Amino acid sequence: MTWPGLLTAATKQHELRLGELRAQGLIEEKTVPQAHKESRNVVALTERGHRILRKASGLRKDQAIYHGYVKAREINHDADLYKVYQEAAKRFASEAASRFAFDSTSS
Repeated sequence: MTWPGLLTAATKQHELRLGELRAQGLIEEKTVPQAHKESRNVVALTERGHRILRKASGLRKDQAIYHGYVKAREINHDADLYKVYQEAAKRFASEAASRFAFDSTSS
C-alpha cells in the first residue's frame, strides 16, 4: 500500500472509532471557528465518557480529566496544544526507534 493509501486507511479507521464512541455517548463533536483560518472539528468527552474514563483509566486520582466545552474561547488553544503534543510524541517515537534500529549491513 502506498503512503497516501496508508493515510487514507488510518483516517477511515480513526473516523470509524470516533463514530463508535459517539454512538455510545462517550464523546461529542463540535465545529469551532478560528480567526483567519478554516473552522476545525474538535472532540470532547461527554459526562458519561468522563465517568467511564475516570473509573477505567488507572490514572492517579489527582489527574485532571475534563468533559464538555467549558471555556469556548480556549477550545482552539487547547486543540493547538494537543497538536504540538502529538507532533512531539511522533518525533520522540521516531528518534527512539532509530536508536534501536537494527542495521543488517553491519554483520
